[in-house]
Amino acid sequence: MSTPAPLKSSGSRPRNAFPSNARIPLDYCDGPTQRMYAVSAFVFLQAVKLYYWLGIARSDYAAEFFGFILWLAVDVMFLMALNYLRIPWLELPVIRLIIALFILTVLNFVLFTAREVNGSRENETLKNDPLP
Repeated sequence: MSTPAPLKSSGSRPRNAFPSNARIPLDYCDGPTQRMYAVSAFVFLQAVKLYYWLGIARSDYAAEFFGFILWLAVDVMFLMALNYLRIPWLELPVIRLIIALFILTVLNFVLFTAREVNGSRENETLKNDPLP
Protein backbone atom coordinates (compact mmCIF):
# COMPACT_ATOMS: atom_id res chain seq x y z
CA MET A 1 0.00 0.00 0.00
CA SER A 2 1.10 3.46 -0.75
CA THR A 3 0.91 6.27 1.71
CA PRO A 4 -1.25 9.29 0.88
CA ALA A 5 0.47 12.42 -0.27
CA PRO A 6 0.93 14.99 2.49
CA LEU A 7 -1.44 17.93 2.44
CA LYS A 8 -0.08 21.25 1.39
CA SER A 9 0.14 23.90 4.04
CA SER A 10 -2.96 26.01 4.22
CA GLY A 11 -1.29 29.31 3.50
CA SER A 12 -3.26 32.32 2.52
CA ARG A 13 -4.65 32.26 -0.97
CA PRO A 14 -3.63 35.12 -3.24
CA ARG A 15 -6.23 37.88 -3.48
CA ASN A 16 -6.79 37.30 -7.20
CA ALA A 17 -7.05 33.50 -6.99
CA PHE A 18 -10.42 33.60 -8.72
CA PRO A 19 -10.52 35.84 -11.75
CA SER A 20 -13.34 38.34 -11.65
CA ASN A 21 -14.94 40.20 -14.50
CA ALA A 22 -16.49 42.87 -12.28
CA ARG A 23 -16.59 46.39 -13.71
CA ILE A 24 -15.38 47.81 -10.39
CA PRO A 25 -12.02 46.20 -9.58
CA LEU A 26 -12.02 44.10 -6.42
CA ASP A 27 -8.82 45.86 -5.34
CA TYR A 28 -10.74 49.12 -5.23
CA CYS A 29 -13.92 47.83 -3.57
CA ASP A 30 -14.30 44.19 -2.52
CA GLY A 31 -17.26 42.02 -3.49
CA PRO A 32 -19.21 42.07 -0.20
CA THR A 33 -19.01 45.86 -0.07
CA GLN A 34 -20.25 46.11 -3.65
CA ARG A 35 -23.18 43.82 -2.80
CA MET A 36 -23.97 45.90 0.28
CA TYR A 37 -24.02 49.08 -1.84
CA ALA A 38 -26.25 47.44 -4.46
CA VAL A 39 -28.75 46.16 -1.87
CA SER A 40 -28.70 49.54 -0.10
CA ALA A 41 -29.43 51.30 -3.40
CA PHE A 42 -32.31 48.89 -4.09
CA VAL A 43 -33.83 49.45 -0.62
CA PHE A 44 -33.40 53.21 -1.03
CA LEU A 45 -35.18 53.16 -4.40
CA GLN A 46 -38.06 51.16 -2.94
CA ALA A 47 -38.32 53.60 0.00
CA VAL A 48 -38.41 56.57 -2.40
CA LYS A 49 -41.07 54.74 -4.43
CA LEU A 50 -43.19 54.31 -1.29
CA TYR A 51 -42.71 57.98 -0.37
CA TYR A 52 -43.75 58.99 -3.90
CA TRP A 53 -46.79 56.72 -3.68
CA LEU A 54 -47.84 58.27 -0.36
CA GLY A 55 -47.42 61.73 -1.89
CA ILE A 56 -49.84 61.07 -4.75
CA ALA A 57 -52.37 59.17 -2.65
CA ARG A 58 -55.15 61.65 -3.43
CA SER A 59 -54.05 62.50 -6.90
CA ASP A 60 -55.74 61.95 -10.23
CA TYR A 61 -55.42 58.95 -12.51
CA ALA A 62 -52.87 60.60 -14.82
CA ALA A 63 -50.42 61.15 -11.96
CA GLU A 64 -50.80 57.55 -10.82
CA PHE A 65 -50.28 56.19 -14.33
CA PHE A 66 -47.23 58.44 -14.72
CA GLY A 67 -45.94 57.06 -11.40
CA PHE A 68 -46.37 53.51 -12.66
CA ILE A 69 -44.43 54.24 -15.86
CA LEU A 70 -41.79 56.28 -14.03
CA TRP A 71 -41.03 53.63 -11.43
CA LEU A 72 -41.13 50.85 -13.98
CA ALA A 73 -38.44 52.71 -15.93
CA VAL A 74 -36.40 53.30 -12.75
CA ASP A 75 -36.60 49.61 -11.84
CA VAL A 76 -35.54 48.56 -15.35
CA MET A 77 -32.60 50.98 -15.25
CA PHE A 78 -31.53 49.69 -11.84
CA LEU A 79 -31.62 46.07 -12.98
CA MET A 80 -29.72 46.94 -16.15
CA ALA A 81 -27.08 48.80 -14.13
CA LEU A 82 -26.83 45.85 -11.75
CA ASN A 83 -26.30 43.53 -14.70
CA TYR A 84 -23.76 45.92 -16.24
CA LEU A 85 -21.66 46.20 -13.05
CA ARG A 86 -21.29 42.40 -12.78
CA ILE A 87 -20.93 42.42 -9.01
CA PRO A 88 -19.56 39.06 -7.75
CA TRP A 89 -22.30 36.73 -6.44
CA LEU A 90 -24.91 39.22 -7.62
CA GLU A 91 -24.68 38.49 -11.33
CA LEU A 92 -28.16 37.39 -12.28
CA PRO A 93 -28.92 35.22 -15.31
CA VAL A 94 -31.39 36.64 -17.80
CA ILE A 95 -34.30 34.52 -16.54
CA ARG A 96 -33.82 35.80 -12.98
CA LEU A 97 -33.65 39.37 -14.25
CA ILE A 98 -36.94 38.82 -16.07
CA ILE A 99 -38.52 37.33 -12.93
CA ALA A 100 -37.28 40.26 -10.83
CA LEU A 101 -38.61 42.71 -13.40
CA PHE A 102 -41.98 40.93 -13.43
CA ILE A 103 -42.21 41.06 -9.62
CA LEU A 104 -41.31 44.76 -9.57
CA THR A 105 -43.85 45.43 -12.34
CA VAL A 106 -46.59 43.72 -10.34
CA LEU A 107 -45.57 45.72 -7.26
CA ASN A 108 -45.72 48.96 -9.26
CA PHE A 109 -49.09 47.99 -10.72
CA VAL A 110 -50.53 47.27 -7.30
CA LEU A 111 -49.17 50.49 -5.83
CA PHE A 112 -50.09 52.87 -8.63
CA THR A 113 -53.10 51.51 -10.51
CA ALA A 114 -54.96 48.90 -8.45
CA ARG A 115 -56.56 51.55 -6.28
CA GLU A 116 -58.32 53.00 -9.32
CA VAL A 117 -59.99 49.66 -9.96
CA ASN A 118 -61.25 49.52 -6.37
CA GLY A 119 -62.27 53.18 -6.45
CA SER A 120 -64.39 52.72 -9.57
CA ARG A 121 -66.19 49.77 -7.99
CA GLU A 122 -67.01 51.83 -4.90
CA ASN A 123 -68.42 54.61 -7.06
CA GLU A 124 -70.66 52.13 -8.90
CA THR A 125 -72.05 50.74 -5.65
CA LEU A 126 -72.75 54.26 -4.40
CA LYS A 127 -74.66 55.09 -7.60
CA ASN A 128 -76.81 51.97 -7.28
CA ASP A 129 -77.55 52.53 -3.59
CA PRO A 130 -81.27 53.44 -3.19
CA LEU A 131 -80.74 55.18 0.14
CA PRO A 132 -79.89 58.92 0.07
